[in-house]
Amino acid sequence: MFLLFLIFIALPLSLSQFDSFSEFPPPPWHHRPHHHRHHHPFGHWHHPPPWRGFHFPPPEDFLPPPSLPPPPPPPAPISPPPAPPPQPMPSPYTPEMQKVIQSINKKSEHFSKSGENYENVIKVLKDFYKKKTGLQYDFSNFKLPTVTGRSELSANQRTAGIFYENDVVLTLSQARTITKETNRKKRKIVSDLSKRWTRSISFRFQENDEEWKTSIRSAISVFTSSTCLSFIENGPSRDYLIFTKGQGCYSSVGKLGGSQEVSIGFGCDGEGVISHEIAHSLGLWHEQSRPDRNNFVKIFPQNMMSGAQAQFERLNTTITSDYGVPYDYGSAMHYPVFAFVRQSGLTSIEPTDRSFRNTIGSRVSLSFLDVKVINAAYCSNVCQQSLPCQNNGYPHPNACTRCLCPSGFSGKFCENLEYSEFGSELVATSSWKTLRYQGSLQSFWRIRVAQGSKIVFEFTSVYFKCSPSCEEFVEVGFSFSRLTIPLIVPEQRAPKIPPQQPKPIRRDPSRWSGWSAWSSCSEACGACGKEERTRTCLSSSCRMNSRQSQARTCNLNPCRSGTTRGRGKRSTLEARVRHKRQTSWCCAGYKKTTTNWCSQV
Repeated sequence: MFLLFLIFIALPLSLSQFDSFSEFPPPPWHHRPHHHRHHHPFGHWHHPPPWRGFHFPPPEDFLPPPSLPPPPPPPAPISPPPAPPPQPMPSPYTPEMQKVIQSINKKSEHFSKSGENYENVIKVLKDFYKKKTGLQYDFSNFKLPTVTGRSELSANQRTAGIFYENDVVLTLSQARTITKETNRKKRKIVSDLSKRWTRSISFRFQENDEEWKTSIRSAISVFTSSTCLSFIENGPSRDYLIFTKGQGCYSSVGKLGGSQEVSIGFGCDGEGVISHEIAHSLGLWHEQSRPDRNNFVKIFPQNMMSGAQAQFERLNTTITSDYGVPYDYGSAMHYPVFAFVRQSGLTSIEPTDRSFRNTIGSRVSLSFLDVKVINAAYCSNVCQQSLPCQNNGYPHPNACTRCLCPSGFSGKFCENLEYSEFGSELVATSSWKTLRYQGSLQSFWRIRVAQGSKIVFEFTSVYFKCSPSCEEFVEVGFSFSRLTIPLIVPEQRAPKIPPQQPKPIRRDPSRWSGWSAWSSCSEACGACGKEERTRTCLSSSCRMNSRQSQARTCNLNPCRSGTTRGRGKRSTLEARVRHKRQTSWCCAGYKKTTTNWCSQV
């Protein structure tokens, strides 16, 4: 046991080493016996030890490590959940505004240039509005109050916030100039000649709506008939107007180059509104921004929407020119009294002469002075010879031998009253005369009176529709000293034909029944006959049940040649003036006018 113990102590080697012991001397039993100097205490081995050839399993310390399966791969790192995609910043513009911006950038070539997109213009205007008012300008909440009538203000209720002065599409250069040069002299039309068109202007339609196109063509005809300009549909020029049915009414000011959008959207189809936008494209600015406007209108900033006060700025002469044309209440380019008010019923601008309160903002058609400014800008060198034009007329650029006349006048030199179905020339006398009118037409009367006398009008009923754009009206004026006169509908209101001073209206407190129908005319022609009607008093102020009658001359059409008499008996005096005529004629006291009408002399 002792030897076995020693062997186990000496077994840190492998079995192969145990067999060869190449690095140690062989054990004694591998050698021949020999004599040692000292005898081993245990004697000599004559035979191999009994364990020779016995195979001992190697201790575990001598065995190679067991072969293990490869360790599993480390788990893949757990990826954090993907971050949600970045949410786009909320747009400061309403969907309607976004459509307008996209349309301007796409359809007006100027805004497709690098750095010129319309969003950059809006940024300049936003900073300007904030600087002028000290208030943050909120485009998304900028909605105009609801108004009646056809105008760019009513059509642009939801988009006005991104325009200058409600419907003007400025370029970046114009916006920067305006924001730097306000409160200096401003006039009516662009002074930069590069912004002027040639006299031949090409235009196109984006839509195929024939009724819509007809309305635009009708408005264009006003320009072609009153100015030296011609408009060519689908013309060859690379600079052209493109009419679109956009979100409301808007236009740029002056020529920009290439395609140029003029939006005539829903609510913009009246002649006056279309003419307003075309006039912008020709270079006209709004009328109320002139430097002398404080002599003609009052501004009420406290009644305006937050941030809208800057919509009433004035521009300087580097931008515009007025060619000496006076301030025009009746301009189709003038703001109405309710422009940019914060709530219905308020006014933001009023004329100093309140008789024109309902004249400003008219959108019936271009005024006489609107046309005059365009002719001064584009047609000043067309007619070289002056003419003796009357009633504020001037040589017509389309026919230099005659005059272009204000509404209500005609003739080569504007000396005659414009023909109308019911209108006529009259002389006021001490007896009442009744002016007849019916239907949806224009009629003009010119009434003369002796020096120092007064003319009294009585309006027995008014059935006109009253709207901010004043499409139906009565116009009364005298002493043609101005080119805009007040209108009456059913309150006093003024339009845009040769200016005159308004005559105050005095209301009668008496209560009367309605007038009876007119009797039959006593004569068939020549202004020879009379017709009558009556009414009854219904109050003590006019003697209850008393009757009042009115008579008027009727059938003012001249009698044809050969006519010798009309219906009814006639006096001997009258018979002497009713002999057979070779030409058409009128009764005594009347003469036939050039418009084939019997007019009182």
